[in-house]
Amino acid sequence: MQSSTDYGPYLANVSGALTPALLVERATAKLVDDWDAMRSAASSKLAKFMDLCVVGHMIDNVVLVVSGSLRDRDVQELLDKCHPLGRFEGLAALAVASSMRELYRLVLVDTPLAPYFAEELTAGKEKGEEGNRYI
Repeated sequence: MQSSTDYGPYLANVSGALTPALLVERATAKLVDDWDAMRSAASSKLAKFMDLCVVGHMIDNVVLVVSGSLRDRDVQELLDKCHPLGRFEGLAALAVASSMRELYRLVLVDTPLAPYFAEELTAGKEKGEEGNRYI
């Protein structure tokens, strides 16, 4: 009852029982919508901070997709399990990368994760390409 004003639109079309899993899903959807609205209205400093706040979720999603694809899991199933705050364009393409260098070049170079992986690739050149390990 208390959540009807804030979460009403997110719970309005629920058919059947209201389960804890469904509540978590809908509350997460509201969080993401609120986050996106706040991010689009943020000043440059706040926007940068908010971008840094989602990096952890992005890293978790990268690990989930890459490790799942190594185990021959369905890419769509993996994407469905990704946290919505850590989703980014090109996330599905991670499943086809065969090396760290390719992963970086195809997908990660245009994301806030690029600086974290660029250092690994630079270290690989100094170590005789050890940084270009297969994922």
